[in-house]
Amino acid sequence: MSVNDLVEAEWKAREDNGLPPHHALDTSDLGFKFTKVQGEFIEPIAHFLKGDLEKSEYSSRFMYNHILSCCVYSKEFMEYCKLPWDSGTLPPLHVIKRPPAGRVSFLSCDGNYFDKFGRYLLKSIKSPVHVHIMDPSKELAQEASELVGNNGLSIELPRGNPGYYHAVRLIRFADFVREQPAILLDVDALAKNDPLKLPEVPCGMRLRPGRIEPWNQFNASVIVGDWRAEMYFNMVAKYIWHFWKADKLIWQIDQAALFCVWTYLRNHVECLGPKEVDYDYHDDGIIWCNSGKNKWLDEDLSRQKYRDFLEEIKNING
Repeated sequence: MSVNDLVEAEWKAREDNGLPPHHALDTSDLGFKFTKVQGEFIEPIAHFLKGDLEKSEYSSRFMYNHILSCCVYSKEFMEYCKLPWDSGTLPPLHVIKRPPAGRVSFLSCDGNYFDKFGRYLLKSIKSPVHVHIMDPSKELAQEASELVGNNGLSIELPRGNPGYYHAVRLIRFADFVREQPAILLDVDALAKNDPLKLPEVPCGMRLRPGRIEPWNQFNASVIVGDWRAEMYFNMVAKYIWHFWKADKLIWQIDQAALFCVWTYLRNHVECLGPKEVDYDYHDDGIIWCNSGKNKWLDEDLSRQKYRDFLEEIKNING
């Protein structure tokens, strides 16, 4: 059985049993509940699927320049992630406008992504927001200041790359939720309904059943957080900071960190459902997500409602 056949069989079995195929109901819902795992897997994944995280981590160490080499579960590393550290060692953070009080949506990306996507997500949100932009041009920084209005805005200039931008946003989020509750949103999403309708919980996100990869268990497109999950978010931030210091930030390390820290803490994660982290574009969905390389392909009709809503947002004055 190929990997694709395995995961497709699990998703179909979930549907047949009245469960959402792509959203876990709780952390015990991860993995394969209905389908026997069989086939050939590389050693780290084979150990992972058997639940032997120690062996998986050990064999992953020899896979340099691959996300598996950044999947760390050991008690020694997690105790290290608990130790105090200073996010001030990152490039300086410049707060241009303080965020509104209370719970806010938190948007973080580089200047290019804000220009292409973030401005429209911002426009779709009718409740308080804080925007964090990395490496914007002077012109875009000025425009962003006007676009956010009475909302919050911060900027950093790391001269980074996509690996930095997607990972370090979780460090900035961890710092932010110590002070006030927030909802981290991928900026290529759109708010079909008010993000503040998402559960007010210490830690919440979409979890993915029927996935073989450690970094695909926890989805980082929508994350709800506040100070009550401070240890979890601080450890995720330290995990990412460690690999930043070693110049080993790899794409999807954000999701790897979220999952690997959870394997140690086993903290409660509220699972966000199909209408909260919505890839099927329900009219009563909250966050319409649109990840992956096919998002703009006209022939992908499953994304058409998203594209139509984006055009609608673009045409709104103001």
